[in-house]
Amino acid sequence: MKRSGRVTFVIAMQLIYAMTLTSLSLYLLVLSLSQFWKTRAGPFRGDAAINLMIPSAILAGPALVTLMGWLGLRKEKLWGWWLALIGDAGMLGLLVYILIDDGWENFDWYMVALTVASAMVTILLLAPIVRKFYWHVAKLQSVDLTS
Repeated sequence: MKRSGRVTFVIAMQLIYAMTLTSLSLYLLVLSLSQFWKTRAGPFRGDAAINLMIPSAILAGPALVTLMGWLGLRKEKLWGWWLALIGDAGMLGLLVYILIDDGWENFDWYMVALTVASAMVTILLLAPIVRKFYWHVAKLQSVDLTS
């Protein structure tokens, strides 16, 4: 089955989303390490670093899942579609929970943008043309051995 432009667009969006999560996780890790070296001799002894390492570790899991899902999508495998869908839906649920838990006091537009991007990629994976592309059944062809 030939890949359409819409399926290619979804694969590209999945890659961009996976790279965003990966870079955000790495950024928080680098920031936590720089905070650790600044405060290791101070009175807090690395509390700020630990407070940045936890979100970095939390984002590393979904980043790895979405990156592996992209690899499966690129290879046109059904497991890649499932992995991307589960990873994106899980991250969407986590981001929605964070938005609701923070409330209006700590409203952050960057978190809203990341949540909308996560919802968009999840919805695009569920689009009928993408779903049918990955769920296609290979037609069995009989082989003529008499010739």
